[in-house]
Amino acid sequence: MRLFFLLLLTSFFHFAYTQSRTQIADRNIKSLVQQIHDERRNASQDKLIETRFDKKGNVVELIEYSQDKTVLKWEKHTYNKKNQETGTQILDAQGKQISRIETVFDKLGTKTLELFYLANDSLDEKNVFEYNAFSDKIAEINYDGKGIIKSKTIYAYDNKGLIKQKTILNADNKVIYSRIYTYEY
Repeated sequence: MRLFFLLLLTSFFHFAYTQSRTQIADRNIKSLVQQIHDERRNASQDKLIETRFDKKGNVVELIEYSQDKTVLKWEKHTYNKKNQETGTQILDAQGKQISRIETVFDKLGTKTLELFYLANDSLDEKNVFEYNAFSDKIAEINYDGKGIIKSKTIYAYDNKGLIKQKTILNADNKVIYSRIYTYEY
């Protein structure tokens, strides 16, 4: 289920960084329609993406349609006063909620928690974020809906505050992924 959410958000963020939030707000853009024709995967694919924005340039709704006007994806987004995304609703073609993501920030604006809910509002997964004294994320712990750890991502930093290693551990604390960063100065 988490993979579904991540894929969905990845496609959302691909669009979001095409034009900046500031550019959208400064130009008073209320909506955008993208027509896409893609033949890269040995099959022609046409789709249409409609995106609505608030006055601050935040995406508040995104609907993706297939060539025959079938709704492929429908998302609604909410934000706090600091322009941080606090909620995402994933809807079916009729507008009924399939799932939702709630993001919690502390009073300093640091993301502390992500909650993934199913259509019946039962908790499916949650991510808890931990930070060091410099506000660098040092851990992301993924729990299932019952509170059992599924995985843990650990981040290590060098003496200049740059990430030097990312390690993912499974529920048994076995390393299942590791990436080491080496900088040349």
